[in-house]
Amino acid sequence: MAKSLIAVVNDDTIFLELMHDLLTTEGYRTAIWKEGDTAYEMIKEHRPLLVILDIRMERPDTGWMVLELRTPNFPIGVAPIPPVRYA
Repeated sequence: MAKSLIAVVNDDTIFLELMHDLLTTEGYRTAIWKEGDTAYEMIKEHRPLLVILDIRMERPDTGWMVLELRTPNFPIGVAPIPPVRYA
C-alpha cells in the first residue's frame, strides 16, 4: 500500500529527481512541479500530506503564493533549508 502524497516544488531539476527517488524509495507517492502556478492549483486540489517548497524560485512570488493555501485544516509549515551544493 502506497503512503501519502508528498509534493515537491522547486526549479532545480536535480533536486526534484533526488527528492522523487528518495521519497518513492520510502514508499511515498510524489507530485513534482517546477512551475509555481501549476503547483498552486495542484496542491489546492490534491492537498498533499507534505509540501517541500523552494520559496526562492526564479519567480519570487511562487513560494509565497503556495503558502497562501494555509488554513487551520491544511497547515503548511516553513522550515529554512540551506542551499544545496552539488559536487
